[in-house]
Amino acid sequence: MESARDLTSITTHQVSCSVCDSTKSKVLYEATVNLESPIDCNRFNCTNPGHGEHYRIVQCTDCQMVYCSPRPSLEDLLNLYGGGEDFSYIEEEGGRRRTFRKSLRHIAPKSGRLLDVGCNTGVFLELAAAEGFECFGIEPSRFASRYARNKKGLNVICGAVPCDLPWKTTFDVITLWDVIEHVEKPLETVRFLRTLLEPGGCLHLSTMDVGALYPRIVGHSWPWFMQIKLHYFKRSTMDDLLLRDGFKSVKFP
Repeated sequence: MESARDLTSITTHQVSCSVCDSTKSKVLYEATVNLESPIDCNRFNCTNPGHGEHYRIVQCTDCQMVYCSPRPSLEDLLNLYGGGEDFSYIEEEGGRRRTFRKSLRHIAPKSGRLLDVGCNTGVFLELAAAEGFECFGIEPSRFASRYARNKKGLNVICGAVPCDLPWKTTFDVITLWDVIEHVEKPLETVRFLRTLLEPGGCLHLSTMDVGALYPRIVGHSWPWFMQIKLHYFKRSTMDDLLLRDGFKSVKFP
């Protein structure tokens, strides 16, 4: 993992709305993390237990997107996501397989080339490959991507989109399972991924719904306000994000 010395240099900065680029926002909840304290990379692991620890959460007054500002720079975020070692994720892979099997049933098309963005140790890729997909993955964690390659033999690179990919191909299916809330610029991310899709291909993603009844009732006590999340979507802002970028239709379960 990254050294404590490297982590002490992280600073936060104000950002505009990454969906509509507006600088107008209102504060929903003040930060609960100490912005002056060093950050351990393992706080940015997938199994991070830091529920309720978050940067200041604001809402764009133009498009209603909910996001964190101020927050670390993209460079610091990539170092944080890249440096942790998440052995707990490996121990929990059995439960994740059960979840991903359900996700795989809803995937369309049912065959072809599949790219899983933020694939971690490759659990979903293993299941998709068993169903006949030609699988590719990208993962910012050096630990997880190395595990997927060396222990499972999967075609996984360490990185974060948008970026230059080594595969000179397009994909029939692209998946982001609980990933879109972590990326610095969701609009740029989905725009880049759309260019990688075959005509008729589908983008499948999952994320928490901040507009659902439970988070609206409990407010600041919602446990999924976390330091590792940068954006919080509800159905209307997810719909706006995808249709703004040119996707033809958006379907919710």
